[in-house]
Amino acid sequence: MAIIKKSRTLRPSTRQPSSLYRVNTDKVGPADRLQLTIYHEKEPGIVGVFEFEGKDVSGKNTIHFAALQQNGKWEIRFKGGVNPIKSKKE
Repeated sequence: MAIIKKSRTLRPSTRQPSSLYRVNTDKVGPADRLQLTIYHEKEPGIVGVFEFEGKDVSGKNTIHFAALQQNGKWEIRFKGGVNPIKSKKE
Protein backbone atom coordinates (compact mmCIF):
# COMPACT_ATOMS: atom_id res chain seq x y z
CA MET A 1 0.00 0.00 0.00
CA ALA A 2 1.31 3.40 -1.01
CA ILE A 3 0.12 6.83 -0.01
CA ILE A 4 -0.28 8.93 -3.15
CA LYS A 5 -0.08 12.63 -2.28
CA LYS A 6 -1.77 15.24 -4.44
CA SER A 7 -2.43 18.92 -3.89
CA ARG A 8 -4.70 21.54 -5.42
CA THR A 9 -4.79 25.29 -4.98
CA LEU A 10 -8.09 27.14 -4.92
CA ARG A 11 -7.86 30.08 -7.33
CA PRO A 12 -11.04 32.15 -7.09
CA SER A 13 -9.27 35.05 -8.84
CA THR A 14 -9.21 33.09 -12.12
CA ARG A 15 -12.10 30.61 -11.79
CA GLN A 16 -15.85 30.86 -11.75
CA PRO A 17 -17.45 29.91 -8.40
CA SER A 18 -19.29 27.08 -10.15
CA SER A 19 -16.09 25.60 -11.64
CA LEU A 20 -15.06 22.14 -10.50
CA TYR A 21 -11.49 21.28 -9.55
CA ARG A 22 -10.05 18.06 -10.97
CA VAL A 23 -7.62 15.61 -9.36
CA ASN A 24 -5.88 13.00 -11.51
CA THR A 25 -6.20 9.54 -9.94
CA ASP A 26 -4.96 7.27 -12.74
CA LYS A 27 -1.86 6.22 -10.74
CA VAL A 28 -3.85 5.27 -7.62
CA GLY A 29 -4.25 1.51 -7.23
CA PRO A 30 -6.96 -0.35 -5.28
CA ALA A 31 -4.62 -1.00 -2.32
CA ASP A 32 -3.29 2.57 -2.21
CA ARG A 33 -4.54 5.59 -0.32
CA LEU A 34 -4.95 9.04 -1.92
CA GLN A 35 -4.15 12.05 0.27
CA LEU A 36 -5.37 15.36 -1.17
CA THR A 37 -4.21 18.64 0.37
CA ILE A 38 -6.05 21.79 -0.65
CA TYR A 39 -4.53 25.27 -0.40
CA HIS A 40 -5.80 28.75 -1.26
CA GLU A 41 -3.91 31.11 -3.56
CA LYS A 42 -3.99 34.07 -1.14
CA GLU A 43 -4.82 32.68 2.29
CA PRO A 44 -2.01 31.17 4.36
CA GLY A 45 -2.15 27.59 5.54
CA ILE A 46 -4.12 24.58 4.42
CA VAL A 47 -7.84 24.67 3.54
CA GLY A 48 -8.16 20.92 4.18
CA VAL A 49 -6.60 17.47 3.90
CA PHE A 50 -8.75 14.60 2.59
CA GLU A 51 -7.94 10.89 2.36
CA PHE A 52 -9.56 8.36 0.04
CA GLU A 53 -9.35 4.57 -0.16
CA GLY A 54 -7.67 3.51 -3.39
CA LYS A 55 -10.49 1.07 -4.15
CA ASP A 56 -12.93 4.01 -4.21
CA VAL A 57 -10.99 6.03 -6.78
CA SER A 58 -8.84 3.49 -8.68
CA GLY A 59 -11.43 2.83 -11.39
CA LYS A 60 -11.62 6.53 -12.23
CA ASN A 61 -9.10 8.67 -14.10
CA THR A 62 -10.08 11.76 -12.13
CA ILE A 63 -12.19 12.91 -9.21
CA HIS A 64 -13.78 16.34 -8.95
CA PHE A 65 -14.74 18.74 -6.20
CA ALA A 66 -16.43 22.09 -5.83
CA ALA A 67 -15.15 24.72 -3.41
CA LEU A 68 -17.67 27.09 -1.87
CA GLN A 69 -16.92 29.84 0.60
CA GLN A 70 -19.53 30.32 3.32
CA ASN A 71 -19.17 32.55 6.39
CA GLY A 72 -15.44 32.93 5.72
CA LYS A 73 -14.79 29.16 5.62
CA TRP A 74 -14.28 26.93 2.61
CA GLU A 75 -16.62 24.01 2.06
CA ILE A 76 -15.30 21.24 -0.18
CA ARG A 77 -17.88 19.01 -1.88
CA PHE A 78 -16.72 15.96 -3.80
CA LYS A 79 -18.73 14.93 -6.87
CA GLY A 80 -19.55 11.60 -8.49
CA GLY A 81 -20.23 9.61 -5.35
CA VAL A 82 -16.65 9.80 -4.08
CA ASN A 83 -16.31 10.60 -0.39
CA PRO A 84 -13.18 10.89 1.74
CA ILE A 85 -12.64 8.38 4.55
CA LYS A 86 -10.80 11.04 6.56
CA SER A 87 -10.82 14.81 6.45
CA LYS A 88 -9.17 17.60 8.37
CA LYS A 89 -10.35 21.12 7.71
CA GLU A 90 -8.49 24.18 8.94
